[in-house]
Amino acid sequence: MDPKPKHFFTVEAAVARVRNTGHCDLCAVMPLELERMMALFGLNQAQLAKRADLGNSYIGQVRKLEKFPGMDWWDKVADHFGMPLEDFIAEARLILRGKIAL
Repeated sequence: MDPKPKHFFTVEAAVARVRNTGHCDLCAVMPLELERMMALFGLNQAQLAKRADLGNSYIGQVRKLEKFPGMDWWDKVADHFGMPLEDFIAEARLILRGKIAL
């Protein structure tokens, strides 16, 4: 059985929240892709923080759409999951388009 990721938001709710901050729609689904990858790798937030050398509380703020990290941060996340940043972004876009179900 595939692990079911815990998402703080649906795609629609995330996009609506992020648009209110002036950020782009992609900023809404990058955290959803993060949560999807965490579930696929069987990692919780604390484990990801330790293994990828990222701040645990900052990851939480990103997941809750309170912080919007730059591409260097996302590159570090994607690298931890063994994928280029471009692939991570491409999968986030597929979530946005409804091609990857959450």
